Amino acid sequence: MTYPESGHPGQPGPTPTFEQPPPPPRPAKRTAVVVFAILAVLALGAAATFGALWYLEQEDHTQTSDQLADEKQAHEDTKNQLSEAEEAKTAAEEEVTALTACADAGKEIARLALANASEEEATRAGAQLVIACGR
Repeated sequence: MTYPESGHPGQPGPTPTFEQPPPPPRPAKRTAVVVFAILAVLALGAAATFGALWYLEQEDHTQTSDQLADEKQAHEDTKNQLSEAEEAKTAAEEEVTALTACADAGKEIARLALANASEEEATRAGAQLVIACGR
C-alpha cells in the first residue's frame, strides 16, 4: 500500500491549504495616454479653428485692400476735380476783376443818360466804356 506523500505511514496526508488566487492584474495605468490623447485632440481642434480663421481673415484682408485702393483712386480723382475747380474759380475771379471796370463804365453811361447829361460828358463816358471793355 502506498501512503500519502507525507512520508509517514498512518498519518493523514497534508492538510490541503487553499491559497487564494492572485488578484487579477490591475489594468495598466493609461492615465497619461488618455491625457495626451485629449490634449492632442484639443490641439488639433485649436489648429483647425485658427487655420479657418486665418483663411477667412485673408479673404477679408484682400477685400479691404481692394477697397482701400479704390478709395485712394477716388481721393485722387476728387483732388484733381478740386484743383480744376480752384483754377476755374481763379480764372473767373480774374475775369470779374477785368470786367468790373467795364461794368462801372456802362453804369456811368446809363446814369448820364437818365440825368440828361451834356454831349461832352456822354462822349467822355463812351470813351471810358470803350477803353474799359476793349480788353
